Amino acid sequence: MYSRKYTGKYIIAKIINAAIALLLYLLICAVYAEVVVATYSFGGFTEVTDPEHGYSLLVLIAMTLLMPNKANNTKDIFLLLSFFFLLLPATVLHAMQGSNLTGMLLITFGILSVAAFYKIISAANQNIYVKKLIKINRKFSILLPLSFAAIVLILLAHHVNYNFNLSFVNIYEFRFDFNDSLSFPLNYFLPLAAGPVMSYLAVITYARRYWLWLIVILSFSVMFYALSTHKSFLFTPLLAIYIYIIIMRKTNLFRALAMAFASGCFLALYASGSLGDLIGSTFANRILFIPTQIHYAFFSEFEKIGYILWAESRITFGLIKSPLAINSVNHIAGLMTGNDTIGANVGWIANGYMNMGVWGILLYGLLVSILLQTIDRLALNFEEMILLAAFSASVFMLITSSDLLTLLLTGGVLPMLAFLVLIINIPKNQ
Repeated sequence: MYSRKYTGKYIIAKIINAAIALLLYLLICAVYAEVVVATYSFGGFTEVTDPEHGYSLLVLIAMTLLMPNKANNTKDIFLLLSFFFLLLPATVLHAMQGSNLTGMLLITFGILSVAAFYKIISAANQNIYVKKLIKINRKFSILLPLSFAAIVLILLAHHVNYNFNLSFVNIYEFRFDFNDSLSFPLNYFLPLAAGPVMSYLAVITYARRYWLWLIVILSFSVMFYALSTHKSFLFTPLLAIYIYIIIMRKTNLFRALAMAFASGCFLALYASGSLGDLIGSTFANRILFIPTQIHYAFFSEFEKIGYILWAESRITFGLIKSPLAINSVNHIAGLMTGNDTIGANVGWIANGYMNMGVWGILLYGLLVSILLQTIDRLALNFEEMILLAAFSASVFMLITSSDLLTLLLTGGVLPMLAFLVLIINIPKNQ
């Protein structure tokens, strides 16, 4: 039984979180109106003359009350990242742009489905797994993945003829040609090395205070970005370290993320010059609103033309024909921008809906919950919640811009999980 004191603190904490969410919502509405609509046009950002905030606030407050305060497992990280990076912008777009109510409810439904499935699986497995903390051999836990990343980095440098680009301004002049030029094995090894491997190495070296190794790893991340023009390779290790610090300090992760978002919003609104342009373009436009705008576009289009039943996936072996003449990401990008040579990448909820509607979201929700459970079970073998933070970047990609099956295979999550199983089972004296 919970004590009255604990219950009272819990209720007060939830009320405070709801107030924070409301203030943050109003701040993001201001960013949308004054920065995004005024400057950026991806997907036709517009503002209605008389915003209706009722349904948005109802969903926002209800979901705030269901959010955890601290991250005790990967599911908590998933819920909080989904809330801030997907649901919160979805409520703002519904009110300020008049985006479809169904789309906002589908996003809410997807998030809740993962929470429900995770709880069911946890209840079924609670007596199966026992915490087994072991000391992982440094040779295998750090040097082996770092060597793999170094080999991939050399292959990547050779592939692009050692052309480095550190600018954020003109990366899209090279991005699409670079993506088209990738072939086996780089198209599989690069996302694995620059994504899950770099995040894992950044967290484990930070946790164990291997500062020289951490500098090397962050330098690798900079080089992966400079050679590929993918900004996620630069920022995901930093996100993983930030999440790790918050977890280990037992800080309220909900409020820490809210503070980070509020800081970004104030900079987007009031910073001037190149800093203002950078924050407006990167945070306000690309991080806050473009992923959710693409979700709404997917919901709207595939509600009209029907679901594609994984016609674009190799799991159907080409037996199902897609109703689209081009890939869905190019088709949606063409509808949103008039240019179907670019891709509108989207997260697991919209991909599930595209393939099989609400049932697709439910199926993906089950698979996502199994993935989160798998990470949590492996994390029991590591000290200090290293894996929870290390996979936070992959969880972020899953939420905002990656299909589940793509993330598992070409995104490198399954190979990374296999590697962790390997090092856990290697005797520490080897």
